[in-house]
Amino acid sequence: MKPYALAMSEGFRRSIQSRFKGWILSTVFICLLGVSFLLYNAEPRYGGRRISAWMTLYTEDLSLNRAQSAIYAMGPDAVPHLAARLKVRNDLFARIYERSPVISGLMDRLFQSGQGFRSVHPQAMVAEDLLIHAPEDWDSRIEESMIEMLSQGNSTDQITAFRVLHSFNPDPKRLLPVLRLILQKQEQETSKAALEFIRRKKIDAKPLEDEVIALFQHKDPTLQDKALIVASFSKLDVEKSMPFLKPLLDSMPGSHKKRMAMQLLASIALPVPEHISYLETGLDDPSDEVRRYAVLGLGGLGHDALDSLGAMLKLLADEDFGVRMTAADAIGDLGPGAIKAIPELIRTLNNDFSGVGQHCRRAIEKIDPEQAKNIMIR
Repeated sequence: MKPYALAMSEGFRRSIQSRFKGWILSTVFICLLGVSFLLYNAEPRYGGRRISAWMTLYTEDLSLNRAQSAIYAMGPDAVPHLAARLKVRNDLFARIYERSPVISGLMDRLFQSGQGFRSVHPQAMVAEDLLIHAPEDWDSRIEESMIEMLSQGNSTDQITAFRVLHSFNPDPKRLLPVLRLILQKQEQETSKAALEFIRRKKIDAKPLEDEVIALFQHKDPTLQDKALIVASFSKLDVEKSMPFLKPLLDSMPGSHKKRMAMQLLASIALPVPEHISYLETGLDDPSDEVRRYAVLGLGGLGHDALDSLGAMLKLLADEDFGVRMTAADAIGDLGPGAIKAIPELIRTLNNDFSGVGQHCRRAIEKIDPEQAKNIMIR
């Protein structure tokens, strides 16, 4: 029995070894098939050449027009392949990116800090140029790919995606969730790109007001400026904005920070004592830009700012032409209640030959149309 048992044990061991070798060989074979598929079958072709071959011709300025026409002839299916080449410099990695979201996410995290590795992709600029100037029927696919890159890519990928999207008009509703996540991270360069995109595309930032307002106090002054500019044309909530805006409004007179803050306040100010007080303080600021935005903000309040009329009239004699012009317009915006301003407006109209006189006449017409008809110009 003992020799028989040993024989059975030896046979079982060999069987296990044989199966294990089979599993290894099968795994290697499947991997080779996968690599082969990635290397040879993933790319669209035109004229017997793969897209990578055409891009090489394009990059090396060989048959440039022909290469561009060939790539565009492949249709919108070429978009994922071009988008993948915006990410990495290795062609194999590019195919892995476009075919495996799991590996793509892993590589994104792996190379999060390795921006140099990705920024030197030899065909990245070509791919970006081809996407920007692609046929119109590619638009939806390109927008979809770029939004996906904004969602999954690292900061370098996101900035590239914004550059491409500047040439298109994607639906803002699709972009809002991605923009919110980017701004919440407050990463310096990516947030700048996001705010610049919002500004240039005139996207209403009202749904993003919490994220934009939080950037008012960011340590980077350029990012701070971009957030204030976006806020100024998006009419963000004043009550939410003021706690973040006050430190900037209280900053050094004539400073860049105060100018940017006054620009925003001028667009969102309410007829309340606190806002009017800040605007009146700005009328005496050494910066002509601060003075101009301050008087503009008071004019925007209409008759509610009539108590500030005396201080506004002083700016009709300001040394800066832009301030004088804005002051005349703002005084007119106060309406019929500013009747006391007419003598000073007439005096400026007759003595200021820089072009401000036209603005004074329009202001008088707003305040008292009948009296405007009888004005004698010397």
